[in-house]
Amino acid sequence: MGDRERYVRSFARIILGDASLADDPARDRIYTLKPLQVGSPELAGSGRVSAVELRKAKLKLSASGSEIRTIEGNGLGLTKADLTYGELVEVKLRLTLTTDGRDDKVTFTVEPPCLTDIVKKKHAETIADYLRGKGVLLR
Repeated sequence: MGDRERYVRSFARIILGDASLADDPARDRIYTLKPLQVGSPELAGSGRVSAVELRKAKLKLSASGSEIRTIEGNGLGLTKADLTYGELVEVKLRLTLTTDGRDDKVTFTVEPPCLTDIVKKKHAETIADYLRGKGVLLR
């Protein structure tokens, strides 16, 4: 057992009062791209998010098992064929947020189960709320 695992177990036991939480298989799963992977990705803006652009997508090709295909571009759209032949493993999104009558564009990356750079971005809380509403942010 490594230091990280010992830390998680101690935290669950001492701080949370339930050592069994350290054994939860989903404990490190914070993000998922399943809502984008299934069917037609619905990235429409809502609330303060007035527009959403997919800027980059990484697909793990099903047949190869380890080959990753990266698709990048402005106004990128994933076709059903892309989603059929690979598992979406990372996305870069650009959100346009309307604040006090002006538009702010924020670009960030999500790589499940738990990697993102959202916390370093302006409007991080609004972005998190948007992703939670779309089922991408799990907690």
